[in-house]
Amino acid sequence: MTPRTELYRSKYASHHYDQQLNALFSDWFPETSGMDDDDFEFEMKKWLEVSQQCKPAIVYTRCVNFDYPINPEQQTWMAQLLNRCWVDLGVKQYLHVVPEAYVTKLSACQMFQEFLDMKLENQFDIHHFPNESEAIEWLEASKTCSAKREPSLGCAQKAKAVNSASLNTL
Repeated sequence: MTPRTELYRSKYASHHYDQQLNALFSDWFPETSGMDDDDFEFEMKKWLEVSQQCKPAIVYTRCVNFDYPINPEQQTWMAQLLNRCWVDLGVKQYLHVVPEAYVTKLSACQMFQEFLDMKLENQFDIHHFPNESEAIEWLEASKTCSAKREPSLGCAQKAKAVNSASLNTL
């Protein structure tokens, strides 16, 4: 296992850098359920700071315990804050682990659609996975393949599927 350097930790999140992989690993904790808007903004700015500090090629985010509903205004703000920075830093891949059944998944998917809607040159790929083992498997395979690998299901498709399922249960 490659040693990771902790760059930041709070009761809501931790961010670690793996120099060998040139990857920023971000973990979100169950305490995010108690965040308010100011806490969310502060945590996003810290994420920006650690990104600028380590300049990763890969951002790997584990949101299994993330429990803060990101409203549409925050989605746009976060996309403007982080996406442009990550593109400018040269991020190539963003891996997002969030369980299929997770309630905040839809707001996360909508937020990442905001990233893509910015249509920035050199936009990094965004991949969503229901568990960490699939994300790691994909990451390992992507290092050995020269062609771009496709994610299993795009964020927009997931959002549509969740919306359809919600309508069917009414």
